[in-house]
Amino acid sequence: MKKKKYSFFIVTVLLSSLVILVTLKIEMKSVLKAEEKNSEINSQTRAETEPPEITDQTILLKYDLLNKGKWQAFVNSIFDYNWSEKKEWNGVDKKDIVSGVAKAAIQPSSLSLERGGSQYFILKAHVTCTFPTIPGHYYQLSTEMQGENADTSTYALNWVSNTDINNPVSVFPTYKDIKNHSNEIIDVRHIVKATTKEMAVTFTADSESTRNAVNYRKLSVVDLNQGITESNEGLEDLFTDKTHTKLKLSATQAKIDKVKKSIETIVNATTQTELSTELTKAQALLDKITMSLTIPTELVNDPKNELSHTIKGKTYPNSFVHFSGSSAFPAGILSSEVADDSKKYQIRADEEGNFSYSLPEGKYFKWNEKVTVTSMLRGKTTSQTRQVKDDVPPEKPKLNTIKDQAGTISGESEADATVTMYDKSDDTVFLTGTAGADGQFSLVVPEAKKPLVPYKTYYVTATDAAGNVSDASDDQVVVDTTAPKAEAVKQALTLGDKLPAIDKMLTNISDNAGTA
Repeated sequence: MKKKKYSFFIVTVLLSSLVILVTLKIEMKSVLKAEEKNSEINSQTRAETEPPEITDQTILLKYDLLNKGKWQAFVNSIFDYNWSEKKEWNGVDKKDIVSGVAKAAIQPSSLSLERGGSQYFILKAHVTCTFPTIPGHYYQLSTEMQGENADTSTYALNWVSNTDINNPVSVFPTYKDIKNHSNEIIDVRHIVKATTKEMAVTFTADSESTRNAVNYRKLSVVDLNQGITESNEGLEDLFTDKTHTKLKLSATQAKIDKVKKSIETIVNATTQTELSTELTKAQALLDKITMSLTIPTELVNDPKNELSHTIKGKTYPNSFVHFSGSSAFPAGILSSEVADDSKKYQIRADEEGNFSYSLPEGKYFKWNEKVTVTSMLRGKTTSQTRQVKDDVPPEKPKLNTIKDQAGTISGESEADATVTMYDKSDDTVFLTGTAGADGQFSLVVPEAKKPLVPYKTYYVTATDAAGNVSDASDDQVVVDTTAPKAEAVKQALTLGDKLPAIDKMLTNISDNAGTA
């Protein structure tokens, strides 16, 4: 009975633990999803809600759209109330719109507009600047208006969403009507959400007397949302998910720098700070990647040696590894996912950075090949090169028959090898020479060594350019082709006498194999 109660208790504890773990997992997923949703909402909010005003004149001047806008000048008269463009005025180097009647001068962040003179039929002078806009973006117009007349000046400022000068659609009508204003500074700062791809700011001066002038100082229009969408997209493209804890394989320093430049164009300081903080996470993750590469100190061409067909090494974990420099390497099929990296990699290192790559069966490195191993991850790369060492000795050379009267001694070995002939009796060098490109060799016997001593034994070895020495050839014994020499001894014999011994009949007996 006690045993059953104990078992029931254990089962209860295990089930409770399981319930707790499942609950925690569900809650964690909910938190992560909520964070991702909030992140998405924040990104949308940055572009969809009206941003705060910008007062920093440095920023307003730096990103002023009017600097790159299209400036035009217009006038109307008592004969035609429609605006007529004065194309001879280009807003750059000409101040007169109508000589002696109206003129305008544009400088960075300012416009001065003057109407005056004796041509009474000219009614108003009008300057407009058209610039491209992005529907959905918020734009801020800023300026300080001030007339120059004694008491009041007659002028207007309008912001329109179209480019038809005679049928304007105002988005900021506060100062669009031409009327008298005191000559105190009027500070203008207004934000509008664009609905068209082009907008324009118009400036008008009128005159009921001989002269009317107005200055628009600290003049600018800026996109309050500029860079936000691009920065958000670029930032998200660096990470694998909304948690911003892991970089994509395509994330590189170049991409981070591009996003950084985009963020720097954002005029909203709060948004710029938020995105810069997230970008710092990407930079920190990329900075952790410190490329290193270790491969064998030498590669060889001897098929019996593993280093003739296998490269083992270590690099940064999960890096892509590329092998080149030998015709035996198959083409790679792996892409690093880094833009502008057209290289195809054969393998990837494991999570510890280890890798091993072998040539296809029957393939080996060749002497003098320069094998390069390149490791790359997220745009960071390192490489090392090894020249394949020749450690394969030449095949055993062949030594042809040697005759005692020979002037040359021939045979066959590895092409271009150094051939050395040895006296087998004491293994001393007798002759040396070099094989030709066809592997044939012919060693010249010096006069001092002629004729060769019959019955002596010789052998040769071949040494390649890398210093590898072959096995010794089969022995060759010098063939005796020279008859012995002797002088006859004159004898006086009586018929019936017995012939003397042979050694008594010859004298000065000799042979090139030795003297008797």
